[in-house]
Amino acid sequence: MEELSLKKQELEGIAPRKYEIQKQIEEIKSEIQKEEEIFKAVQDMEAVEKQENLEKEKIKIQLDAKEELEENREKLEEEIENVKPVVMAKKISGLFFAIPIIFALAGVLLFSAKLTIFGVAGVIVSVISFIAIFVKNQIEANKHKKEKEEIKNKKQELQNKLDLVNNEIEAKNKDIETRENEISLKFNLQKENIKLKYPNIHIDEQINPGEKQNFINNLKLTLSQKELEEKGISGKLEALPEIEEKLNMSREEYKELLDYDEVINISKNALETAYLEMKESITPRFTKNLSDLVKEITSGKYKNVKVNEENGLILETENRKLCYSKLSK
Repeated sequence: MEELSLKKQELEGIAPRKYEIQKQIEEIKSEIQKEEEIFKAVQDMEAVEKQENLEKEKIKIQLDAKEELEENREKLEEEIENVKPVVMAKKISGLFFAIPIIFALAGVLLFSAKLTIFGVAGVIVSVISFIAIFVKNQIEANKHKKEKEEIKNKKQELQNKLDLVNNEIEAKNKDIETRENEISLKFNLQKENIKLKYPNIHIDEQINPGEKQNFINNLKLTLSQKELEEKGISGKLEALPEIEEKLNMSREEYKELLDYDEVINISKNALETAYLEMKESITPRFTKNLSDLVKEITSGKYKNVKVNEENGLILETENRKLCYSKLSK
């Protein structure tokens, strides 16, 4: 019973540790679940942000193209400003037209002076001079007109290119604005859905997924250790019912033994009482009768017989010498 009681006390002593470990296991499981939800939320948010960044990279390509168009626009505007205006063609001064007139007047005067040949020559020179001056003016006028037309066409060409670039820039701006609005709406909605999916989690943008995964792995390792410890204690506690059963059986046997012991003690006391009664009442008569019997048998050699608890049976001889024999109880 003592051995079983000590074993029971030992097992009952480690039982609270089992409940403590079970509580720790539940706490660790709850923490793992929470941390895994945070990790999943961060992963979902990172996936959305990654997709959002990809879309923004596409917009950046469009912005780079727009920037290139703006550079082209600046160059075209600069080219248009640098187109030199048409310089007005220099017309031959009216004084030059006086030369043919002078030759014509000289010819007329020579005709009047009967100098026909010189007069004709003067008129011819006058006509030729006039024609030369007129042709020169026309050539300069045509040249001026052609240059003016070329400059006008060049400006118009540059302006057309500029208008085209402006239209492309405007289209790019509208497309970029539309895409930015679509991206903002689309990914903000996805982020809100993630927050609704994990209402009890504050998603911190500073969370490092790698560190969070290591933290979760360490929690799982701790959980495994606690579960092994709890399993070991549970294995030991499985013997407790058997020990309690054996202890109860031992207590029953002990109770029976106590009952037997009580009966034995009662019997022992009864026998001792009976022995005392026999010693006080029966033994004297027994001794006298035995003495008479011995005296008769020994023809008076032994007259007295005594019973001594220490030495047993004592015989008294004629010469008073004693002879005794040990008697058992």
